[in-house]
Amino acid sequence: MLYENYTAPVYEPPKIFDFIGGLLEKPLDSRSATFTDLFSKDSTSSGAYLEGLFGLGTCFAALATFWFACLVILQCKGRDVGCASGHGFDGAPRDSEEDDEYYTDNHDIHELDLDETDEDEFLDEEERPNNIVARNATNSGGGYRPRSPRRRGRAADHHVKTLNALMDYESDIREASRRRGLDFHPDMMAIPNYGNDNDYDDAHCSCFSGHPYQIKTRRRRTRLAFLTSAILSICCSGLLLSKVHTPIREAADSMASLFVEGHGIVERVQTTLIVVEDAAAVADDVITTIPFDMVELCPAVPPEFFSSEIGVNPVDVVAFLEQEFETFLTTTALYVDEIQELTWQIENGLTEAGALVQENADRLWVLYAWVVSTIALTVLMMAGVVVAMREDARRFPNPEDLFQDDTWSEFILSWLVLPMLIVFTIIGWGLLIASSMSTAVASDVCTAGNPGSPEVTIRRALDNWEFTPISENTYNTIVAYTEGCRGENPIRQLIALEDLLDDNLDVMRARLNEANVVGYDTMKERCGEGNNIDIFFTGVGNLAGHLAKVRGSLGEVTTSLACPNINSLYSRSVHGVLCTDVAGASATGFVLLLVVSLANMILMSLRASWRHSR
Repeated sequence: MLYENYTAPVYEPPKIFDFIGGLLEKPLDSRSATFTDLFSKDSTSSGAYLEGLFGLGTCFAALATFWFACLVILQCKGRDVGCASGHGFDGAPRDSEEDDEYYTDNHDIHELDLDETDEDEFLDEEERPNNIVARNATNSGGGYRPRSPRRRGRAADHHVKTLNALMDYESDIREASRRRGLDFHPDMMAIPNYGNDNDYDDAHCSCFSGHPYQIKTRRRRTRLAFLTSAILSICCSGLLLSKVHTPIREAADSMASLFVEGHGIVERVQTTLIVVEDAAAVADDVITTIPFDMVELCPAVPPEFFSSEIGVNPVDVVAFLEQEFETFLTTTALYVDEIQELTWQIENGLTEAGALVQENADRLWVLYAWVVSTIALTVLMMAGVVVAMREDARRFPNPEDLFQDDTWSEFILSWLVLPMLIVFTIIGWGLLIASSMSTAVASDVCTAGNPGSPEVTIRRALDNWEFTPISENTYNTIVAYTEGCRGENPIRQLIALEDLLDDNLDVMRARLNEANVVGYDTMKERCGEGNNIDIFFTGVGNLAGHLAKVRGSLGEVTTSLACPNINSLYSRSVHGVLCTDVAGASATGFVLLLVVSLANMILMSLRASWRHSR
């Protein structure tokens, strides 16, 4: 391990993102395409990936198109499909002789046979026989008989009153139809044969049945389904704000703070590198003033006896200055350039990641406006259903009101709210498609490999990169920083440079200490006239001071660019923000958008719920 005391964070995707992303990624997996194919010049691989994304979006677009097409077809068929076309809850018109026969047999109030009626409805539950069996037994002269003439008379009186009421009701319906210019139709009565109510043909209890009980039941169930879908749409729309809008906005703020932190590291490093360059340049000027020739340094003492007679041995210092210092300056300049390139890459990566999150955050106003508008339209439609229910309760049983024109609430809902709902539903499907694509891409990027992690995607992208060349040092540095500081130290060359400086600074300081112990006057006296003792040791002291400044600056760079620091920054930005906060919000948003879009389609399909006129 490069850093034994450092444990790199391990990426764990959110459960909903892992599940939903895995499902949405299937079209890409079927084409054996990955996100890293986009970094290749092979148009076939990159095209397969884009085709997979297009196919994913096409699936949801096809679903929405099919549903809208069905709604248009039903609307065009009009009353032939009853309330499915958006008309009020009434019976379907007859379109065959079979229907004529059915309505004649079951809806004509003049054919009620009082002789075949029984008093079953007046009996207790346990005493009530099967109507058909009882009726057959009565007609055959044996079997079941009413228990008393009193009950038979009471039943006859009841049905006489019922028949009179029904005949009056038919008269009112016919008169209302005549004034409205409508042809009388048995649908308008929708009254079953009282003598055969238990023989009512269940095959005719369909969505288009004219039976009053079926109409009432269908209307109640339709409105219940409508209100349930509306409540579901409102709840999920609200969750879109708390589970998608807010997390992405917070992710943008977190990314901005991480960018500030990363930019601070880059700025410190670049400032320090300027100090290194300046100190190295001054040291290069200083070294030109230092005499390297031992004869010029001490003319009276041969070089081989300098250490024994003078007490100071500057040979190793001179060797460094003559042989290694120039190489040191060249290497320093090279490392400075590489470090600057590395810091620019770090800053560019943070800038691009921050721009990606901020761009999504800036577009959140679209989601916010869509959610607010959807909730408002849904509330208006729910209010319309409540108004329709109140109107139905108020109008019954006045037959004239069966033919009322659209009320103000129906007019507003049909010509203002419904068109707006259609527009916002189409926008919602667009947001759903965008969310599905972004979730699929995020899943491919963040959960690649086994176990899935974004580091696998980064390494694959580097391996497939076929545009600008990437140096081996840059490749190893990126891999080390992103994969938990495993492998070679990304600043190993900088550390080697520091070690070189430390060694030679120790030698210089040792020789300067020896000179101070011997004394400069003593050395000058032993070296005789023409010596350069002062110039040499003064120059070495100045050079050591500048090199110490270089060493300190390099130490700051090493600390700032230490792998744990950069890997922590990478983990918090990529693992924490991009692949957890943003990706999780994207997956959650996809589920909620799907529910809201389907709920809105149901609201449009059940728009007859807010109608109370025929």
